[in-house]
Amino acid sequence: MKSKIRPPRLSTAFSESGKSAKRRIGEILNTKTKRLGAGLAALALVLALAVGAAIACRRTTEAAPEADALIHGLLLDERDKYADTEFWAEGHVILGAEEKDSKTEYYAVTSVGGYGFMNGMFIESSGSGAIPAVITVSGGGAEIEYPKDGSYYADSIKEMFPLRFVRKAFGSDAYNDELTAQKRAQAGEYLKSIGREAEIGSYRDLDPKLPDMNAEASNRLLEMQKDEELYRYPMFIGSAEYLEDGARYTYITDWDGDEAGGLITYRRLGPDGKEVSRRVFEVSGGSVREVFEQ
Repeated sequence: MKSKIRPPRLSTAFSESGKSAKRRIGEILNTKTKRLGAGLAALALVLALAVGAAIACRRTTEAAPEADALIHGLLLDERDKYADTEFWAEGHVILGAEEKDSKTEYYAVTSVGGYGFMNGMFIESSGSGAIPAVITVSGGGAEIEYPKDGSYYADSIKEMFPLRFVRKAFGSDAYNDELTAQKRAQAGEYLKSIGREAEIGSYRDLDPKLPDMNAEASNRLLEMQKDEELYRYPMFIGSAEYLEDGARYTYITDWDGDEAGGLITYRRLGPDGKEVSRRVFEVSGGSVREVFEQ
């Protein structure tokens, strides 16, 4: 990478020579010289700023695609930390960068999101909000550092980010809309690639409806869904889709009852839309028992 361009330093220091100092004081008091000097200084400053801005713009344009691609890949590698989903997307905004000690540090606000089909919508059901991050790139590779949690958060932000970026890091939520737009654009491209049309949204857009059953029974079902055969079924009334060995399966939860009791049915449909399996549980008050399995 190119080294940083340092602007010239402006100095008003006098020399140690008394004659030189006397001459310079006279020049300062000479208004004609002052106006001419000020005009030349202003012109030089304008030219320097123009050249500096042009160089800065060029360097930013050249570095951005490479940095964006690098951060994109690093964030997608974070998927293993979250629940399994069909498609993984990321969003990031680079606040700035610094070169030091043969390393480049990119200061950014990041977000990741996992998408899957629920009730026919492509929903972001896993991931993170807007999180400040520092991406360090060196000859040995690249790594991401996030702020510490809890009471250590504020101090770690101040340690990780240069002063000029601290306020933006603390205000990372201001980038939520832009990050969400980036993730949804990637999700849209994925839908095109599989020839599928669906509304893209978040879990709250889904407006899930939960079975109106006894709270104790609901907790029992939640515990039961840790079972390998039940954990993919949605807790809400509706459907969720998963890819299994490249084939798409749909898991449907149906509820027929009220707070007093009823039947909750779990159905699994194969890639052809035909029912592959069914399990039915009877809910009575706070008790739950299986009454049918196929």
